[in-house]
Amino acid sequence: MSSADILPSEEELIMEIKEVSPGRKRIRKFVIASIAIFLLLLFVMYFVFGDVWHILEGKIGSYQVDNDYSVQTEYGSIIFSEEVYNKIVFNYFDNQETEVAFCLRGNLKNKEYYLDDFYIPPTKHQEVFSVTAEMCDKDTLVAFHTHPYKSCIFSSADINYYKSFSNLNPDGMIGLMCEPNRFTFYRE
Repeated sequence: MSSADILPSEEELIMEIKEVSPGRKRIRKFVIASIAIFLLLLFVMYFVFGDVWHILEGKIGSYQVDNDYSVQTEYGSIIFSEEVYNKIVFNYFDNQETEVAFCLRGNLKNKEYYLDDFYIPPTKHQEVFSVTAEMCDKDTLVAFHTHPYKSCIFSSADINYYKSFSNLNPDGMIGLMCEPNRFTFYRE
């Protein structure tokens, strides 16, 4: 038996290619169209709706203030005095074009942070997406700042600030305000 008997001839191969069934052509077109639609959807999701995912992630990881000016977090209860809450909300609205830093003070008892005083530390630099201020003092319970509307995720700079701040006050935490009644908190 020769190799010519085992292998198909050139004419047989050409006939096989020409004889692709219509069903196979439809499947091939469907697969190509599906891949094209999938790639188009990925493109649209990334470039058009990219911020939507960031906002949803922030909603999941943030907390809404209750009517009594308290927030229940995994780190304990954060309870604002009405005066402090109203002043930070006022500052939030009054400074929409930049972030603002606050040092929130009060008392800590049984994982309940009672915040009844604050000060604004000397600020070195402010922009819409960042604020650089002096470190809050050791009496601060929550080193706090604002973020642009619905941007509720801490940046790496925020986490680095916390690491330095926690050396001053191991019971302290950082917080941010991303809507008038929505906050995010972090501590280790």
